[in-house]
Amino acid sequence: MFLKLGDHYDNPSSPTLGHQIMKRTINRRCAAFCLMAIAYFITYDFINVKVSTTTSSLKKLQFQWKKSSSSIIEYIAVNPKSSIAEDVVAITHFPSQAKISVTLQSNARCSCPYIRGRLSGFALVIIQDWQCHGSLTMAHDDNIDNNASVSVVEGVYPTPPIPGVYFLELIVVFCDNFLLTPPLVEDGVWNNNSYNFALTCTEDAERRQLTSADAMITVVDATAIIKTDSGDIHHWVHPPPGFWIHKHNATMNPLFTRYQLAKCYRNVTPECTMPATTSVEPFLVYSFQYSNKTLPLHVGNVELSSNVTICIAGSSHARKMFEYLTAAVNDFQDIMNVVFQYHDVRMPHQVTVKFVRSMIKTSRCQRLIVSVGQWPAGKHFRVNADSPWTIDRFYNEYSHMVQRLYSAFPTLPTIYRSINYNPLGALIGSCPPTDWRSPTTIDGYNAAIRHAIENLQQININNTAGNVSSNVRSVVQFVDTDFLVGPLWDAASDWCHLDQPIGLLQGLYIVQQALLYYG
Repeated sequence: MFLKLGDHYDNPSSPTLGHQIMKRTINRRCAAFCLMAIAYFITYDFINVKVSTTTSSLKKLQFQWKKSSSSIIEYIAVNPKSSIAEDVVAITHFPSQAKISVTLQSNARCSCPYIRGRLSGFALVIIQDWQCHGSLTMAHDDNIDNNASVSVVEGVYPTPPIPGVYFLELIVVFCDNFLLTPPLVEDGVWNNNSYNFALTCTEDAERRQLTSADAMITVVDATAIIKTDSGDIHHWVHPPPGFWIHKHNATMNPLFTRYQLAKCYRNVTPECTMPATTSVEPFLVYSFQYSNKTLPLHVGNVELSSNVTICIAGSSHARKMFEYLTAAVNDFQDIMNVVFQYHDVRMPHQVTVKFVRSMIKTSRCQRLIVSVGQWPAGKHFRVNADSPWTIDRFYNEYSHMVQRLYSAFPTLPTIYRSINYNPLGALIGSCPPTDWRSPTTIDGYNAAIRHAIENLQQININNTAGNVSSNVRSVVQFVDTDFLVGPLWDAASDWCHLDQPIGLLQGLYIVQQALLYYG
C-alpha cells in the first residue's frame, strides 16, 4: 500500500521526527520510502552525498542532511548487475524540476548511453528528452573526488495527476545514444545523422536495468514544479492529453520492462516464457484517462451528415488500426458515418503519386492517414533488403514522399502519424541484431517525420509570403501518439503490434484529429 504524503505525520515541521525515524532499523525498501517522505516534512532540505567504493567496487550513498534553501535531491540505488554499474557515480532525482540525472565517471565505457525510464504506481510516466552533458566538473562540496570530471545524462518527465511515491526503472538500451552525437536537429536545422547502426548491439538483456529493483522516488504536485526556459539544462514538460492510471488504489507493484533473450525467437521453453520478463499481465491494471473528458472522440461542431471515407496506408501496424476501428465503428456515434479503407504499402518510396491516385479512384478517399516506417528498420525481406536505413536516409526518403504527395494532392487532408515502438524482442536484442526497431531507432524516425512535416510547412509559408490561410498547415499534419503508446511501449503481446485497448485508443485519437482538424 502506498503512503500518500502527509497522511501519517502530525507534526511535519519538527526536525526531530526525521532523526527518530532514521535511527530505526528497517529494511531497504522502507528506508528508501521513509527518506523520501521525510524530505518533504523536515526543514533540512538539501542532501550532501559521499560516495565510497567497496571491495566489489559498488558505490554506496551515505546521506547527510544540511540546512539550505535549495531544493530536495533524492538519491537512487544502482543495480549492481547493470552493465554500466561500475561507471555510475550517482543517480539523482530533483522533484522540484521533475528531473532524473545519471552522473557517470569521466572514463566511463558509456559516456552518453541511450536510457529509457518509466515511473509506475498511481500512473505510468515516461522520462523523456534525455540530454548528455560531458566533461562537467564536480565542486569540492559534492565529495565525489575533488574537482572530478564527470558526464551527466538527464531526462525530465511530465507530472502525473496523482503525486506521491512512484517506482522508478531506468534501462540502458545502447551504450552510445547515436541520436545525440550529433543531435538530430540544431537551431531548427536537420543534421545529417548518417550513423550506421546495423551492427550496433543493445546492452545485454539481463544487464540493461540500471536502477535497483525497488528504486522509488517522490513525485510532487505539478504546482510545485519549477518551470524554466527550454534553453536551460532542465525544461518544463507540458502535460500530455492524459495518463495511464492504475485501476485499483491498493497494493501496487513496480512495472518492469519486458524483454526476450536473444535465443528466444519463436521459442516457448520455460526460460523464454518467464512471466517476470515476458508477461503482459502487469500492464492490464492500467487504463487510460484523458484530462479532457470528451476524448477519446469528440468532433465538436463537425457535422458528418454524409459518409466520410478515411484511407489508411501502411503495413501490419496500419492494418491492425484499421481492424480495430472497423470493429468499433458502431460503438462510437461520432464515427458511425465514417468509412475506413485500408491499402497495403511498406516503404516511403512506394507511396507514389500513382499509388495514391489509385487509392482515391478506388476508395474515394477524403482523408488520408500515412503509416510507413517499420519496414525500413525491420527484419530483412525482399522489399527491405537494404535495411536498416540510417536516420538521415529515412528523413530524406520521408521528406521526398510528403513533398511529392502535397505537390500532387494539395487539397487532400493528409495525416502522417508517428511510428509505434516495438518491445525489446529476441531479434532486436541479438548481437548483431537482425531487427533494428529499437526504441532508439523509432525515436529517430519519429523525429525525422516531425521535422519533414515542419520543414514542408515552413517552405510553404515562405513561398506564400506568410499567408497562413493558404499554406500546407491546412492540409498536412503530423500526429504524435507517443503520449498513448510511450508508457506502454513494451506491452505488445506478439512483440510487435499494439493490443487492445491501446490500439483502438490510438486509432480513435488519430481519426479525431482527421475529423476535427480538417472539419
